[in-house]
Amino acid sequence: MAKEEKKKDFKRNYQKQRKACHKDFWKFSKSVLEDDSDSYVEPAFNRETAHSYFKDTYKGTPATFEKPNWMKSPPQSNIPFDTGPITEDEMLHFLHKSKSTSTPCPADQISYRILKSCPSLAPGLLHLYNCCWETKTVPRAWKTGVITLIAKASAAQDPASPGNFRPIALTSCISKIYT
Repeated sequence: MAKEEKKKDFKRNYQKQRKACHKDFWKFSKSVLEDDSDSYVEPAFNRETAHSYFKDTYKGTPATFEKPNWMKSPPQSNIPFDTGPITEDEMLHFLHKSKSTSTPCPADQISYRILKSCPSLAPGLLHLYNCCWETKTVPRAWKTGVITLIAKASAAQDPASPGNFRPIALTSCISKIYT
């Protein structure tokens, strides 16, 4: 029952935020976009050095998984797959499950925090998702990511070494809700 109550609270809060966004969009936007993170370590090497290092590090071909003989196959599902349009409740469910603290993709700068805090975007997003579903295509921007480096603990002592960073791909939060 606690899970249902959380869902109802999320939906009530969502409606309140939607009204606040409609009332004074610019004030609301400013409150959503304030960022207080300051734990960034700047790499002390150039892009070519990083490219060379990570190209060598990850040059091996990815391993493919072959199912061992002793492993059983999963049972067939008896639950039918819903191929109908995406509902607002389904979209809000996945939006609610997403981490508000995730870094947005630098390409579009739209974070989960913005999507959760500005409910006025929901109807447009829902329309976009349903258009993608019906046409079986997604925007090209959703298929690309921006590689950025995350500092390991050792990066504070030696920011000149690419080995003290790990690369991650930042992709669109809007596309991750859809997929």
